Amino acid sequence: MSILSRLAKGLDHLTGSASTKVAINRLIGEYGKMIELRIDNENKTIIASVLLKGENSPIEVRIDKYEIIKNDSSASVLIKDVSSDKAWLNAVLKTFVIGKSFDVPADKIDFIDDFLG
Repeated sequence: MSILSRLAKGLDHLTGSASTKVAINRLIGEYGKMIELRIDNENKTIIASVLLKGENSPIEVRIDKYEIIKNDSSASVLIKDVSSDKAWLNAVLKTFVIGKSFDVPADKIDFIDDFLG
């Protein structure tokens, strides 16, 4: 992949592209929708602004530590630390997200390699 196409792909993902938003919104659609996504590779942080059903304003969810686990043909993301600006959501994240690995779809492994790894 050329440097220009990698840069374009990266900027597309880093700015919360339409395709990224669609993928995440499919995942969380039952609960709400993602409005914004910011990824900082250097500091290994991901910040998402989500509007959850029943909430009047967006909530910020911040992944402060994650690890990419790759095998020959698969990858997963281990979430080590995540928080939000809502106490009730922090309890849910602690129970269901922190310390858990999430599989990366095969068609997104290149994204993991290029921009999160």
